[in-house]
Amino acid sequence: MPKGLSLHIGVNYYDNKSYRQIIERPIPPLPNCDRDAMAKKAIADRFAYTSALLINKDATATEVTKGIAAAGDYLDDGDMFFLSFSGHGSRMKDRNGDEDDGYDETWCLYDQMLVDDDLFELLKRFRPGVRVLIIADSCHSGTSAKDLFEEVNRPGGEFPLHKTGDVLASCLLMAACQDAGQAMAPGNMGYSLYTHWMLKILERYAFCDSYRELHNRISRQMPSNITPNLFPFGPGAHQFMQRRPFQI
Repeated sequence: MPKGLSLHIGVNYYDNKSYRQIIERPIPPLPNCDRDAMAKKAIADRFAYTSALLINKDATATEVTKGIAAAGDYLDDGDMFFLSFSGHGSRMKDRNGDEDDGYDETWCLYDQMLVDDDLFELLKRFRPGVRVLIIADSCHSGTSAKDLFEEVNRPGGEFPLHKTGDVLASCLLMAACQDAGQAMAPGNMGYSLYTHWMLKILERYAFCDSYRELHNRISRQMPSNITPNLFPFGPGAHQFMQRRPFQI
């Protein structure tokens, strides 16, 4: 029987001391990112995943990378990994020339940024035939509540900065916005905007028949200045996109 693992990350506030080397001002807190993560975990629990939750102080770069790496080492052909993140997003100048717009996108974890190159390296641990679903409710640029800053210089870190090989798993990214877009975190909805509409659509349409349908229905509810992203990559990703959402 296929196995399912999931990891859900929500960061409302940050360790400003750890970020001081790249940004001087305090990082503004966000509402409801913890609730976003708990809502995604509830979805995973409904479908019988073995799930983990990393919120605020627990959502360190060490714990997040350890969780993703462990899933990559454990899962095999036919299994599934569901990863979600809600928190600040940012951009930094691309160092290895692999980004068309000249910037790497980042997730801002509690104590350190996770750059898209770093995430790519972790995804390369997953074996062929594993399906990986990533739901990211964060900004990459713009001026919304979830955008941290436009450009930073990355200090020397422990992650590799180069995409040195191809991902072998079937991967699907569902994101609240495009690389140069914005996500919203209104305080009066109980969830971030993208997560709010995802939950409403899943309830209204019995979880939809495909990820494409889910993406399209969420997109139609978003403000005209926000365009969610659906990005398949890796072998078999387009077929994965047509499956019923969240089923192992």
